[in-house]
Amino acid sequence: SCPGYLLTQNGVQSNGDLTADFSATIKISEGGDGTIIQGFNITSESPLEILVPNVVITRCKVDCDVYIGTDATNCVLHQNLFTGLVGRHNYTSYIAYNAQITNNIFMRVPNEYYGVLRGISESIVAYNTFTKNQADQYSPVIYSMTGCTIEHNIFFGAEQTLDNNTMNDNYWGNTDSNPLQDCTTDLEVRR
Repeated sequence: SCPGYLLTQNGVQSNGDLTADFSATIKISEGGDGTIIQGFNITSESPLEILVPNVVITRCKVDCDVYIGTDATNCVLHQNLFTGLVGRHNYTSYIAYNAQITNNIFMRVPNEYYGVLRGISESIVAYNTFTKNQADQYSPVIYSMTGCTIEHNIFFGAEQTLDNNTMNDNYWGNTDSNPLQDCTTDLEVRR
């Protein structure tokens, strides 16, 4: 376990002001089942690839794409800050399923042509915040999701392309200038 990221912004001084930076290529493959990556600032020109089951990434700032392979079931992404694509890249055979993607912040990278969460199926996507770069005119920040439970998320000025998913208690910001103005929700009325 490492100290995490944004340490000075969060008043963490016990480990000093330096984050635990990791900038090498990360590929979790055969023999890496059950790997836990916690508290790193991950920057890389290459994507972080998860190809085996039961991998956990938590409390990290991830400044690269994260590809989740079809065999990487039970993958958990929790309490991270993502600035790249998470899920399936383009139209490759990566179709992540049975993942738990919870309590993360997804920040849209400017001028990229794909969403930041893409190609996930039969998974839970909950308690996340999705942002959109205000100057960005490109595709959705959540895209090509099938059979997922998508609930309790906040989408700030973010388009989405979602069909065949269970949608509960999400908030959708419709404007870029004030994300909560004219907000819509799929919140169900419960009595």
